[in-house]
Amino acid sequence: MSRPTTVTASAITATTADLSWANGNAAANTWYIEYGPIGFPLGSGTVVTANSNPFTLTGLNPATGYTAYVLELCQNGLDTSAYSTPVSFSTACATAGLPYNTGFTGVNPGITGSIPLTPLSNCWEIGGANAPRWETEDASGANENSLNTGPFYDATTPGVAGGMYLYLETSGGGLGDTAAAKMIPVDLGAGNTDLEFYYHMFGAAMGNLYVQINDGSGWTTLDTLSGQQQTAGSDSFLLRVVPLTGYTGTVSIKFLGQRGSSFTSDMAIDEISVVTNGNPNCPTPQLVSDSTYCTTAVMNWVSGSGSSFCEYGPAGFTPGTGTMVNNAVSPLVVSGLNLNTAYDYYVYDLCNGGADTSFAAIGTVTTSAGPIAAFTFGVNQGTVSFDGSISTGTNSWSWDFGDGNSGTGATPTHTFLSNGSYNVILVVTDSTCGITDTLVQVVNITNVATCPQPSGLFTGAVECDSAVISWTSISGASLIEYGPAGFTPGTGNQLSATSPFVLTGLNAGQSYEYWIADVCAATSDTSGFSGPIAFATPTAPVPTVNASFVLSSVTLTQATVDFDASNSLNGSSYTWDFGNATGGNGPTPTATYVQNGTYFVQLTVANGCGSADTIIEVTIAGISVDEEELASSLNIFPNPTKDVVNVVIENPSTNDYSVELIDALGQLIEVQSVQDARGHTELRFDLSTRAQGVYLLRVRTGEAAITRRVTRY
Repeated sequence: MSRPTTVTASAITATTADLSWANGNAAANTWYIEYGPIGFPLGSGTVVTANSNPFTLTGLNPATGYTAYVLELCQNGLDTSAYSTPVSFSTACATAGLPYNTGFTGVNPGITGSIPLTPLSNCWEIGGANAPRWETEDASGANENSLNTGPFYDATTPGVAGGMYLYLETSGGGLGDTAAAKMIPVDLGAGNTDLEFYYHMFGAAMGNLYVQINDGSGWTTLDTLSGQQQTAGSDSFLLRVVPLTGYTGTVSIKFLGQRGSSFTSDMAIDEISVVTNGNPNCPTPQLVSDSTYCTTAVMNWVSGSGSSFCEYGPAGFTPGTGTMVNNAVSPLVVSGLNLNTAYDYYVYDLCNGGADTSFAAIGTVTTSAGPIAAFTFGVNQGTVSFDGSISTGTNSWSWDFGDGNSGTGATPTHTFLSNGSYNVILVVTDSTCGITDTLVQVVNITNVATCPQPSGLFTGAVECDSAVISWTSISGASLIEYGPAGFTPGTGNQLSATSPFVLTGLNAGQSYEYWIADVCAATSDTSGFSGPIAFATPTAPVPTVNASFVLSSVTLTQATVDFDASNSLNGSSYTWDFGNATGGNGPTPTATYVQNGTYFVQLTVANGCGSADTIIEVTIAGISVDEEELASSLNIFPNPTKDVVNVVIENPSTNDYSVELIDALGQLIEVQSVQDARGHTELRFDLSTRAQGVYLLRVRTGEAAITRRVTRY
């Protein structure tokens, strides 16, 4: 469907304007008109339904610039045409109310200022008889003014040719000459208002731009812009906000341009507004949160009107020079930012169909710094210790040592096998963002030994007579020399070793030192010695002795005694003299005696720190035929046991038996007896409620007695 064309505005008053157009379809009878302040985004304006052509717009603000679009309802009553091309116009002069906004789009180009002031169709008046003087200028996208001045475009439609702006021509006149551009009077009401305007001031001899106000008591300067503000004619206009603090009611405002020292002081203004500060008709949006992710920022806010736009740029940028996001919706995701950079952002709400703009909610975000590679290193002959932990923003380190070898981690150590200069490359990565940084440093190796010395000498566990030592060897074969502290190298004990190694045969309570060299078979060479490393052996702990014995059996020909020194402390060796010209070792030996009598048993418990002795008196009696007979007929099972132990006696003779249960302390804890027993006799002892450990069962009959050890687990 064809869209309406040739939209025109006529019969314009301070508050109304007649719009007419050529129909896209001759039978069309319903149209939609969207209008708002000049430059408003489509979709944010005021929409009215028109049932006639022409149609009168009402309720407009005096001396205000507007843009309008027309679209046509199709005959099916559902579809619409595309929007027409826009028409711009300015309402007639009267004291303007709030909010006030005007550009110069509807003003004819080429109108020059004069004395008295020349009126414009938007109710402004411009002055300057010859030069400097204000002029209306159309934007062509190139320099239309004096050489090396600007602008190329207007502020309403930046980057698009055909816009209009107000321009101070300074080709004539002298330094300090001025010309005025006077606004329509504006009723500020109860006050608390701001003046907003866009300006362009590019030129090497740029003068001054003064903003002045008159509330009936004379002109007062509110704001001054001095010198060049842009750096090229193609630069965008910049936004300036001037608080009208303390002013109420109707005021007049003018822009006074002052010429610099030459014609390169041309300046321009456009898009002038007077709005309520913290506009109650358009509340400022409320920032909720912001965050950054690598080179992306996310801004969240709550909009009161539902229509917002956002401008952002490097921290400290001047509003009007940043990147604009129209029709911005929260959360707004902005990508393609620079790493490690702070950005300011301004969020505005549009109200009343775009006729009113809120003040900005202002925030700042800083993007990720990204990884930064850095490292230091220390050289010890051919071995280099690297420290990349000073890198920032990384969780991954990758090394190229420049000799064909590589490594990972923050603090690797690498040994170069030959002298030379090596380009060591560190690549750090931020795996979350997938961003890397690389640093290359030259490492000079000048004193690589043909057989490098060992490093990392370390003393581990030290006991009274031994010490564990370790080191890092390049060759894998080493030579140790050790001796008393302060010994002269070459006079100590030398031995071949590999790491780790235990030095033995040391004396308790003595200070020692050791040196270590590497033996390099490939070069038939021995390195210098690394050291000395000192340590001292302790004098404790000395063993303590705790020993007991049990007469486990007595037979016709011999008696057996079980000894137990396992409760001794800190012993590493146990030496026994059983007093019968025999001996033994270990904590729990067994001795055999063939004659009754008293024997003095000597035990020596030793470790590297010293030894302790004790004498145990053992009396042997009862070696006889009866005990031999009893031993051969006795069976005790199970042993060891966790609960019940059975005592079985097989004897064809009639006898009385007594069986005693004795604990490890020698205390009698249970006795069972049987009389006139003959043949098979069985007794049961329940140990399930008794402590785990060793118990004795002593079986007696007549003059014979025999003892057996039982273990409960």
